[in-house]
Amino acid sequence: INDTEVPINPELRLSLLNGSTLVAETTTRLTIAARSSVELTADALLGTFTDVSYAYMFGKPNHDAVVVTLIDPDSGKLLAESFHFPTGIGASRAPARLQTQVMRISDSAYSLTIASDELALAVAIEATGWRLSDNYFNIAPGRERTILLCADGTPSRFSGRVTALNSVTSVGFHAASE
Repeated sequence: INDTEVPINPELRLSLLNGSTLVAETTTRLTIAARSSVELTADALLGTFTDVSYAYMFGKPNHDAVVVTLIDPDSGKLLAESFHFPTGIGASRAPARLQTQVMRISDSAYSLTIASDELALAVAIEATGWRLSDNYFNIAPGRERTILLCADGTPSRFSGRVTALNSVTSVGFHAASE
């Protein structure tokens, strides 16, 4: 869906994952007119019947997560990302190891980049005194998300913790000079 007043030409990536293993992936360029939408099927994108939603249940599923990503091809910026878990979000998964990187933007703003080696579920950021541009999101294996944190009033010490439903431990972060 494009709610803006101008057409967009994003790259759409459809990925099927079994744990951290990429089972299938395809990318295509789209043109989405202003204030309109485009509807595509996974089978058409992949070029074969795949039962992406596991609706037919023909044997054991070959994937446990479907990730659809829209990317601005010029800037590489993530425009949107959606996850679907055909066997349920509670399926047995490998523990995710999270990594963080902090970059100071100003005295009252930082960016926090979070990466994961495995599919990280419901990544949660705790940073008292800081407003987050996003929270409680998933991260596909080998990918990362960058979140903007802005001071909620007078800037306090920049520090916090990141965890995920399927991570064994939380990961602390802080400003480099602190």
